Amino acid sequence: WIERARAAKKAAGVASDSGLPQADIRHQLDLLESNLPETDVRAAFDKIRAKDRLGAVRGATLRIFEGPGVAGHRIVMEQRLASAHWPSGMRYIRGVDLLQLIEAAISHDQVPEGWAAYNASVSAVTLPDYLTALSTAFAAGFLEYDMEAG
Repeated sequence: WIERARAAKKAAGVASDSGLPQADIRHQLDLLESNLPETDVRAAFDKIRAKDRLGAVRGATLRIFEGPGVAGHRIVMEQRLASAHWPSGMRYIRGVDLLQLIEAAISHDQVPEGWAAYNASVSAVTLPDYLTALSTAFAAGFLEYDMEAG
């Protein structure tokens, strides 16, 4: 379905040159926003950049629950992450699986190592997408900094 959506979007782009409106086709995994304030996500990113080591730990209010998700063209129950800052729950940001990202971030003190571990365990993502998802995980309270982290 993703390939079909991409083909339709590409076809719509060609059609838009002829004066027709361009289609706005989105896929759940490509959503760019989480409705968290952008300033919070940017502040989390700046803090990640300023640290010598990530020192990520699970957020104090992180909970994992079963909720609806999309797998291919089917609606399925999947694990979702929620916290006091984001009680409705989410699983993906910019195609990054937050559940897998949390495991990588907790296991690796350096962002490049966490990114490499993430890409080795699931479908590879770009560094900008990984950093956006990592920043979102901190802003949402899914991750916190270990008090001993530098």
